[in-house]
Amino acid sequence: MFTALKGNPCANWPAFAYFAFSIMVCAYLLENNSNIKRKVLIYGTAFNFIMSFLLGLRVKYTIIPLGIFSRRAAVADATNWFHGWKDLGDYLIKKDIKYVVTDNQQWGGIAAYYTGNKIWVLTGHVPVNQFKYWEVPKDLAYSKTAIVKIDKDMEDKFSKIENADILTVSRKGIPIRQYAIVETNGYEMKN
Repeated sequence: MFTALKGNPCANWPAFAYFAFSIMVCAYLLENNSNIKRKVLIYGTAFNFIMSFLLGLRVKYTIIPLGIFSRRAAVADATNWFHGWKDLGDYLIKKDIKYVVTDNQQWGGIAAYYTGNKIWVLTGHVPVNQFKYWEVPKDLAYSKTAIVKIDKDMEDKFSKIENADILTVSRKGIPIRQYAIVETNGYEMKN
């Protein structure tokens, strides 16, 4: 649960429910000395540890190269979610951007996380953040701003976006995500 909240830029909020549910299931299985319940608990726990270990290896080291089977499977690989965000953060910091405008709060949170909160990130509509904690910055209309569009499925060609720099991120030689980044000298917030 700690890693779901602390180690990931977009917290896995259902982790709280999983944790409570796990405690309830364990309490039920340990309620009396039934052999079947004990075996279910032991085998289930062992299976969970083994699967967690294998999936962790899969994310870190790509132990199952899906690109061998098909390009589409490699692009659709769920472990791609963990890759490419640091590239976006580094690119934005290198360009000396003051504000970033994204399509939604989730992309905004990820962009803020991977820029080390050095760049103020907003969504392209009011409210500028999920809980209306912050107002629209006064200098947004004339400060160096990057509008970031994200294509996680590698389907959009971004050819319709004028003056966009396209940043394509690859994993093991296969493009997994692309960003269209339009630099402007200000942004007018939409209501």
